[in-house]
Amino acid sequence: MKCHAWRVAAKFLCVAIAALFFASSLSRAAQGPDLKPEKSRLEVAIAATGPLYLPIILANEAGYFNKRGVTVNTSVLSATASA
Repeated sequence: MKCHAWRVAAKFLCVAIAALFFASSLSRAAQGPDLKPEKSRLEVAIAATGPLYLPIILANEAGYFNKRGVTVNTSVLSATASA
C-alpha cells in the first residue's frame, strides 16, 4: 500500500511541475521575450534521491534551468537532525 501512495505522490508532483512549466511558458509568451528571472539562483533541498524528485533532478541535469538563466543547486538532506 505504501508503494501505491508513493506512485500517486510522484504522479501528482510530475503533473504539478508540468502545469507550472506550462503556465510559466504561457505567461512568458504573453509578456514578451525580454523577461529575466526574479532570482538567478535557487536552492532546492530534497529528502532523498528517488522517483519523487526525478523531474527536478533531470531538468537540472539536462540544463533546462541554466538555459533559462536560473542556477539550481539541489542538496540532499540527511535523515537525522543535528543539534
